[in-house]
Amino acid sequence: MEEDFDNWNNFKKELDHAVVKLSFKEREIWWYAAGKNIGTEIDGKGESFARPVLIIRKYGKSSFFGVPLSSQIHNGRWFTPIIVRDKMRDAMLSQARSYSVNRLLSKIERVSESEFMRICDELRELFFKK
Repeated sequence: MEEDFDNWNNFKKELDHAVVKLSFKEREIWWYAAGKNIGTEIDGKGESFARPVLIIRKYGKSSFFGVPLSSQIHNGRWFTPIIVRDKMRDAMLSQARSYSVNRLLSKIERVSESEFMRICDELRELFFKK
């Protein structure tokens, strides 16, 4: 396992030094470098430690708020289903956070307005409803 942390650290250094000029928008799903993390934090897979993320809010050219996606379907209020390329996935609401554009690797697709609004409503319900 320690080797995974070392490999991630080396890859993260490359990402940090890269000059990134990507055009990304809200509602898009991208592969991003999630990394090798600790505890219950979500990890990426493969050589680039990648995982899909739905861009919820763009903060500017260099950062965004996103929700990572999983191919495993979970039960519970921290997850909500989403269809990506005709396959059911889960949006992992509990893992939503801010990301640097440097983590973006490649665009997958853009979700429909109605699907996007549903997920935003789920986030609001989960984090802001008393």
